[in-house]
Amino acid sequence: MVENTQEFCTHCGAKLETGSAFCQECGNPVEGSDYLYRSGPESANYVYGVQDADKAKAKKRLTWIHFLLVGYVIVGSITAIVGMSFGALVDMMLEDPDFVASLAEYGLTAGDLSAMVGPMFMLGLLFIVSVVLVAISFVLCILKRKHMFALVLCAAGSVVPVFSGADGILFMAVGLLVTYFLYTVKPAFED
Repeated sequence: MVENTQEFCTHCGAKLETGSAFCQECGNPVEGSDYLYRSGPESANYVYGVQDADKAKAKKRLTWIHFLLVGYVIVGSITAIVGMSFGALVDMMLEDPDFVASLAEYGLTAGDLSAMVGPMFMLGLLFIVSVVLVAISFVLCILKRKHMFALVLCAAGSVVPVFSGADGILFMAVGLLVTYFLYTVKPAFED
């Protein structure tokens, strides 16, 4: 049996116990040890050490995912509010004769602006659905429960805005990237 003569872990720098096959801090195997051939409690401790290290890394990444999800919810909420309130804004602007006159300078009519109310309302509805799905996924991430359900909700919330046009494609790309990151942090979840 080869004994470990290293004093510090080459992965995390923690002080090693003499003869240990794995680092007690990060769970990585100690170079030159024969951890692969050991049986009994030492090999089990190695496996648990690696699992604990994976869980700690996943928890750190999950914190960053929380920030990304909050950003998605905030920007998506602003987009939903703008889309839903666009009709009221158009009505208010069309009451101003100076504004109607300035529209004519750009070759637009009040009818052109009014025609945009329906699509903007639909954009608002799509973003409300998207934000609700991603917000539920965020809550599940905070609770560290139901990883697969959180993953599906995040993916669904990311895909919904694509039906709204070019800005929806950007939201989908960001949302699917966050969904991938969420997929990689399964060890941080309790179930």
